[in-house]
Amino acid sequence: QALESGGRRLALFTALEMLPRSGEAPRAAPARAELALEALGEGLVTTDAHGHVDYVNRAAEAMTGLRREDAVGQPFGGLIGFVDDNDRRPLPDPVQQCLAAGARVNLGRRALLIARGTGTELGVEASASPIRGRDGEVAGVAVVLHDVSEQRGITQQMSYQASHDALTGLVNRCEFE
Repeated sequence: QALESGGRRLALFTALEMLPRSGEAPRAAPARAELALEALGEGLVTTDAHGHVDYVNRAAEAMTGLRREDAVGQPFGGLIGFVDDNDRRPLPDPVQQCLAAGARVNLGRRALLIARGTGTELGVEASASPIRGRDGEVAGVAVVLHDVSEQRGITQQMSYQASHDALTGLVNRCEFE
């Protein structure tokens, strides 16, 4: 728009800043982040600083048989347990280990997830990482569950085939020796 002031023509421009200011997060980020967590193929369960579940994504619901509504507020160890695939020995609760150590905890490659409510078992690789607040204190734990049951089944089948005769099913000569 043209303006006149003191016999001179002036131009007036209006600009609107649309970038976030430093230290300020974009408004759509939380919604997008939650959608991304729901889209993950890996199971994700988060807890508060006391080990009580506060979030379960869809993949974790499918793996554990838990419903998000039923899990929230419950202690992680009361809902999900882990045992060693070889000797069925119970493995310690990774959430409590993570909270105690304040560091990432990985369960061995031979962990079986046991959904306590349904009794279903699933071969998983699981890791628990601390969630730290702005002050650096542990505010909770993020547990990532990766389903490896199909890979374990293939590995066991290949191991069996390598050590047994295909026709008789008996131990082959190489294994026998």
